[in-house]
Amino acid sequence: MVNRIFESIQPNFFRILSNASKFEYAECLALLYESLSESNEYTMLRHDAVLILQNYFEQIRLKSDETLVQTSRDRANNYLREMKETGWVEEDIGANYQQMLSLSETAVQFLIFIDTLKYDTELKYSSQIYAIYRSFKPFDLEKGELVLEEAYKNTVSFFDSLRRLNTSIKKYIQKIFDESITNDLSELFQLLTGEYQLKIVDAAYYHLLTKDNPSQYTFTITDSIERILSDYDAMHEMSLRNAVDNESYERNYQDLQLKLTYMLEKFLNIQTLIHEINKKNQAFVTSAIGRIYFLMNESTDITGSINELIKNMALYPDFEVEGLLSDVSILDDASLASPRKRTLKESSYIEEMDETQRDISGIQDKLVELSKYSKQQVDRIVLELLKGKQWIHVKEYDTLDVTMVTLIFLYGYAYDASYTIEQTPDTYINQEGKVLGNYIIRRRPV
Repeated sequence: MVNRIFESIQPNFFRILSNASKFEYAECLALLYESLSESNEYTMLRHDAVLILQNYFEQIRLKSDETLVQTSRDRANNYLREMKETGWVEEDIGANYQQMLSLSETAVQFLIFIDTLKYDTELKYSSQIYAIYRSFKPFDLEKGELVLEEAYKNTVSFFDSLRRLNTSIKKYIQKIFDESITNDLSELFQLLTGEYQLKIVDAAYYHLLTKDNPSQYTFTITDSIERILSDYDAMHEMSLRNAVDNESYERNYQDLQLKLTYMLEKFLNIQTLIHEINKKNQAFVTSAIGRIYFLMNESTDITGSINELIKNMALYPDFEVEGLLSDVSILDDASLASPRKRTLKESSYIEEMDETQRDISGIQDKLVELSKYSKQQVDRIVLELLKGKQWIHVKEYDTLDVTMVTLIFLYGYAYDASYTIEQTPDTYINQEGKVLGNYIIRRRPV
């Protein structure tokens, strides 16, 4: 395959994206692509293309206040000439002898690929697996070879997406141990609840393992493929449709067999890949929480760390934190209500801010508010909420503020808590207008 790359792509195709002006070339290509996205073909008057790039260079000049010997129009023409030499654009003469410019087929495919990278989300996973499922339920034999071709392309794309998700999680595991993050509690928490939650969990992982789990589609897909493979008449009809002789018939038949077999093997083994993705996700969360746990316990000055963590958690109320405080041995029942004393720390990665850096009144108010909620007090509040019930949804009590919702969640994983926490996928809006993750509070058996 590598040897055939330059049969389709000019050897200097990426030259404009590797020189000193690569960012300008990238923006110019994007402008041309966007201008043609609504047209019936990727072609426009060359004069219009020059005006688009000329306007772009005029804006650059105004923003940077740069002085150039070359005019914006000359610059636009030079960029188009370079794009033509490297195979990004092509020129020809139109019906009215007008000079036309079009994006090359390679350029269109590349720009479409780059554009789709922005949308590699749960919508893509969902649409791919559902499209494959719908191809076989019911299977339209009259257009069977076309349906199978589309299902095959979606299968290749779907499993490529899963492999990239698998690789992405592995990169996040490695990122935990980057020098700039590994000893910074705030950065670790931001990575875990911000970037990872947004790009991995929300974008793909959660939906992949819940409502769009491939397991609910796999049986229908594999059963249909097996029936088609074993149905000689159906295979014969589809292979014969576009055949002109025996050789092309045999080629069509083998092509259908290969594609159906590929799809069958992929879906029969999909749970192995899903299991591997799940293991990597668990490894990432465990590693991140383990590192946070270490930083919180690396000195006896735990109170400040807990408060910093709670303030961070208030920004990310949906974060799953199971086990985080289950074995913090130096945290007693009234830790947050204990008088604050200056402690001599042997070593700590947590930087203390100088008094001049603090918003004194705001910080003091926040700490006084937090100090009302020791573990014992939170336990009493939860038991009052439960009353005679065995379990409740926290969303039923939308008057609870973010801090209390977070603390109830946090202390629910302590080893001697009087209740347990069960997470749910839904969210709710409390009376402060905050979107919070719902969870179940269940009375712990005596």
